[in-house]
Amino acid sequence: MDYSEFIKFSKKDSYFYVEYAHICVKNYVLTIIKKEGQIPIPCGVISTIFIGLGTSITNNAIRHSIKRGCLLIFVGENLSKCYSYIADPDRRASNFLKQIDLYFKFRKKQALYLFEKRFGHRKVKNLDLETIRGHEGALIKKYYKNYAKEYGISWMGRKTKTEWENNDNFNRALSVANSCLYGIVNSAIISLGYSSALGLIHTGNHMSLVYDIADLYKLNYTVKLAFELHNKKDNFEISIESLSRNKMKELFEKEYFMDKVINDIQDIMDECHYH
Repeated sequence: MDYSEFIKFSKKDSYFYVEYAHICVKNYVLTIIKKEGQIPIPCGVISTIFIGLGTSITNNAIRHSIKRGCLLIFVGENLSKCYSYIADPDRRASNFLKQIDLYFKFRKKQALYLFEKRFGHRKVKNLDLETIRGHEGALIKKYYKNYAKEYGISWMGRKTKTEWENNDNFNRALSVANSCLYGIVNSAIISLGYSSALGLIHTGNHMSLVYDIADLYKLNYTVKLAFELHNKKDNFEISIESLSRNKMKELFEKEYFMDKVINDIQDIMDECHYH
């Protein structure tokens, strides 16, 4: 990990990715210890720490982080997988209870509203969720083909099951960018007191709502970025994974992204849309 990968934003939407290190508390400050040296982490202004390969963390460091509202996410190599997360267990449950009430009363309407926010289509009010998923898949394929044409790439389809080292630049860049996006969205959901497991379109996974919300941004952020990097990668000396992470951090800073995500979540959880 390059130390320059850390960026302190004015908003609490920055994150830190760490691998092959030890995380502890020294002099009341969260500290990352690597063979190159030590890095103090102001976790009160960071939303997420991604804990990668070869990293250990003390119990005190976990307590120190979550008490300051910093989400800890345990990830695979190059952010290719999200395995687990730790958040503050003492956060209030009022928004979670509201979320449950909305889910049982208006889940279909919320799903339709999500679809409308993504694609601007208003002719979906009488469709069931399976039909919506079909429309969604067709529209996404159309966007992918259009991007491929725009960037002059022979589009071979999205691959997620292939061994990591056998994936092309596009699929590796997109997987890393999506993992970064999931971390920020998950941080926003948890910080607001909602459950990431109670999805509206995606179901059966503790990240279901994360995937729902993240889908609002993928086509304009991670997918577009992956197509851009597919062609530009040879002009850089760093790996496609590091390049993708760095570009996502730049986007998050430029777009005040955490504010955007929080506003969208609050909008989706506003009951006034569903009467």
